[in-house]
Amino acid sequence: RRGLEVFLERSLRRSLRAKILTLPNLAEAPEGRFAFMALHYEPERSSIPEGFPFDSQIDAIIAVRNLLPKDVDLIVKEHFSQQAAALRGFVGRSPDFYDLVSGLPGVQLVGTTTATRLLMKSAECVFTMTGKVGIEAAFESTPVIYLGQPWWGALPGSRHIDDVIDFDDSLVTQREELAG
Repeated sequence: RRGLEVFLERSLRRSLRAKILTLPNLAEAPEGRFAFMALHYEPERSSIPEGFPFDSQIDAIIAVRNLLPKDVDLIVKEHFSQQAAALRGFVGRSPDFYDLVSGLPGVQLVGTTTATRLLMKSAECVFTMTGKVGIEAAFESTPVIYLGQPWWGALPGSRHIDDVIDFDDSLVTQREELAG
């Protein structure tokens, strides 16, 4: 029985890593309007419980996509540690997660070697559950919308998703805060 468990664990780990390696990596920011969302490593406390009310990053991605105007694409980047063989990220996501996210209209899922800072600087807005990418974006003067309960939520230019009624109006106010 233990042998079967080890085999299945290794198989799942290999499948997850292979799926992540097939994700496209961007060397340049895309043209047109886009928002950027960096996924969290799973399992990790920054997504559960600090990501409350979201306990699924798929639900978080859908909530973000629903907030964005149709002409704004959402670029979602996988966390680099999710594919690390020494970590237990293989229990956090299914390989099917990537097909589901990639199939969402207006969402582009990108790989772990995509330049986060480039996307963060070029995006209209950065979304995160609670991640440090929110802090980095604020220091780059990029508006941030967070979905969970981060300790840094009072940074200028950041808003909780529940406080954003109109995406474009919120960006104007957030940019004013960042400039002032």
